[in-house]
Amino acid sequence: MTEAANLLKTLQLQAGTRVVLINVPQDIAHGITAGAEVEPVHLSDAFEAVVAFCRTAVEAEAFVGQVVEKLPADGTLWLARPKGEEALADGAGAGALASAGWLAGEHAELEGGWAAVRFSRA
Repeated sequence: MTEAANLLKTLQLQAGTRVVLINVPQDIAHGITAGAEVEPVHLSDAFEAVVAFCRTAVEAEAFVGQVVEKLPADGTLWLARPKGEEALADGAGAGALASAGWLAGEHAELEGGWAAVRFSRA
């Protein structure tokens, strides 16, 4: 399995998924979009998934505010942060997500020193 395919599997992104990429490091963005298996779109378009990378609590809360109401009920939201920083499931953005009915689930280790948490509607 290729590195790009492994990344898509880790993030549970199926072929054809319309995904918004927010603040994603270039090497990871390339891995997500390699082979055109998923379709990167803008926040103004319809989408099924969001992958957002945040370095601060302010960024996390801003990203949550931008996407939480636009994601469909069966949508996928991944929030990533630098490894070793406060866990996103417990910290920044998690309260806003919980208030909107989104719960933290699976965790994933990503390349480049990042860790991610998958949020789904309760």
